[in-house]
Amino acid sequence: MCGFDGVQIHTAHGYLLSNFLNPSENRRTDAYGGSLENRFRLIARILSAVRAACGDDFAVLVKADCNGCGDFPALLKLYEGCGVDAVEVSGVDFNHRAGQKTPFYAQALLQGSNCVSLPVFPVGGVFSRQTAEELLRQGFPLVSFSRALICEPDFAAGLKNGTAEESKCLACNACYTIYRKRYVRCIQHKDEIPQLKKVFG
Repeated sequence: MCGFDGVQIHTAHGYLLSNFLNPSENRRTDAYGGSLENRFRLIARILSAVRAACGDDFAVLVKADCNGCGDFPALLKLYEGCGVDAVEVSGVDFNHRAGQKTPFYAQALLQGSNCVSLPVFPVGGVFSRQTAEELLRQGFPLVSFSRALICEPDFAAGLKNGTAEESKCLACNACYTIYRKRYVRCIQHKDEIPQLKKVFG
């Protein structure tokens, strides 16, 4: 072990495991296609192997789409049945929400998470202390920041020590659109690009 306290298995955003869950993309006719339970089979095997290798005290989380499997509440029940410790929820359409600075999937989460007892929390569209605290008041046990931290890696520390209230992130999605071409970086950090090129080549 490397000393980590936990791991998150990424089953969202159109990556391989997300493809298995999505009925419009998974056209298999064997035990890994068809019903949601079958489409979930590979993920279940991975989660079981991670738990067996890392033990019960190791935190195992997943990132999941709320709108990519056809039945979000049923998907949450499957994750709960696998013994995951929490589910961070995004969606397959997050990349089409450029400019949106309000929570992306809070309402879908509130409706779907009532069927399970494990912690379910949102990511996407959270850029300020005020928004995060409002989500906590709505009953979410946790709130996840993403692009705000790409823009300002010390943003969470600023929230903690009182020096930050709202991220400088523009919600422009440029950090997402460039990652296939080079390292992920906020476009507002233009002065750092030459230095980073020396590091990453």
